[in-house]
Amino acid sequence: MFLFFSCHQGGQYHRSLRIPSSGWEINNKFHFEDSISDDMPEVLKLELNLRHNPHYTYSNIWLYIRISTSDSLTRMDTVNWALANPSGHWIGKGWGSLYSLNYQLPDLIIRNTGSIRWFKIDIQHGLRDNALKGLEDIGIRVYSEK
Repeated sequence: MFLFFSCHQGGQYHRSLRIPSSGWEINNKFHFEDSISDDMPEVLKLELNLRHNPHYTYSNIWLYIRISTSDSLTRMDTVNWALANPSGHWIGKGWGSLYSLNYQLPDLIIRNTGSIRWFKIDIQHGLRDNALKGLEDIGIRVYSEK
């Protein structure tokens, strides 16, 4: 799994990881982690980003998301994300043969404890395919509303 895009500027973190063309193996987790500056608020917005191609064979994707933070909190989220409407048309914004979607997760809360603040996020797909094909990359965006 390869780094696709990463930045950490202006109170924002965004990183996407490329999904191999051979598919997203069922036991593979995508891992994101970083530290957060002291001037960032304790409550941050958290967004998932996904790009897929027309060869993705499902209208949705199940994701298991584990979030750990420096203040010793761990949260598990399960997301059933619709990628197509009931008539089968892709929901995401298209560019060539790629479709891009964003999914807003519950806020990321990292209390300021006086030491380095950080987060770790692991994402695993929850479909039965051993290698889920048709996905291009997955990413997260952490930002403040300032």
